[in-house]
Amino acid sequence: MAEVFSPGWNVGPDESMSAWTGAQGDKLNEIPHAMFVERKPEPLGCELEDVADAQCGCIFKLEINEGAVAMATKEYYDEYGATTACNLRLSKELHNSERAWGGDSWFMSVTDVEVLLDHGLYGYGDVKTKTSRYPTKELQELVGPNAGDWAVMTTTVAGGKKIYAIGHRRGGTVHTYISSHGLSVLGKPQAHKE
Repeated sequence: MAEVFSPGWNVGPDESMSAWTGAQGDKLNEIPHAMFVERKPEPLGCELEDVADAQCGCIFKLEINEGAVAMATKEYYDEYGATTACNLRLSKELHNSERAWGGDSWFMSVTDVEVLLDHGLYGYGDVKTKTSRYPTKELQELVGPNAGDWAVMTTTVAGGKKIYAIGHRRGGTVHTYISSHGLSVLGKPQAHKE
């Protein structure tokens, strides 16, 4: 019997590009939706949403981006919208495993962290543009003026679970994060050095 891969406690989604200069369509030798993403090293091709194990770096699940119209027909989309639905599809086999699910700003928001909690996963990541219900202004005002200063705000959501909004000053900018769990590993918190 073949061994089944079981990811560790810390996993996370991201986007990847697979270079492609061939045809676009629904035939065997075509891709469903070609994209051009300028910031990628190979900008023309197929965008993939994937999830990887943070300890070994192994990508263990992929979803092909088939374009907005096709993606709107996928599981969870009607209830949650594009991003949260993508998180839930990528994490489906891990639901109720209490793993940490860490993503960049496309994958994380207050709603994403709440829904992941409802499905038994702890979410964390940076918050840049998806700031609905996130206390960005208040948090920036709480963070001190010096590099390395930080502040945390806590709220309790349904089921008595906590979500943390974290602000950290790096240089002149306050970077904002969200998390639904405290310490990620056993041990003492360490001071951050710029």
